[in-house]
Amino acid sequence: MATEIFEPKEVYVGRDCGGADFEVTRELIDNYITSTGDDHPWYHGDSPLGGALAPALLLHSAAFRTSRDWYLPNLYGNLHARQEWQGFAPLRVGDKLRSRIVVVDRYVKRDRDYVVIECPLGLASTAATASRSTDRAKNPAPASFMSASAAVKRSTRRCAR
Repeated sequence: MATEIFEPKEVYVGRDCGGADFEVTRELIDNYITSTGDDHPWYHGDSPLGGALAPALLLHSAAFRTSRDWYLPNLYGNLHARQEWQGFAPLRVGDKLRSRIVVVDRYVKRDRDYVVIECPLGLASTAATASRSTDRAKNPAPASFMSASAAVKRSTRRCAR
């Protein structure tokens, strides 16, 4: 019997949090256009790369469309401190993609817990990476770090103009 080093729900560097399969569909692109107002002609017809292309950030939040086991324990109050995306290949209708979520860093800064994940999206047919996103999420300071009156002072200080 193997001895487990980490608890099953523990978020640690190197943890593979699974992934999901996606297909780029016309419906998904149309939903993106409706939601963002980004209606580039290349999404409908010819592009310099030949044929219609999907928006580069079509699946920008792929990490949130799967298990959130990597997410910090206090769901309320979490902030996304930083998000980055890199595109390596154009996406087209019919492309099948596979995501993978890996925790690449975890640290405390200014009494806040941060977790950093990477979520590459690979083309299922060739395994080539089409894009990669990095997300840094942070928890608010735990109650043990400040009193209730300090929390009120801090929140009013942020909102006061």
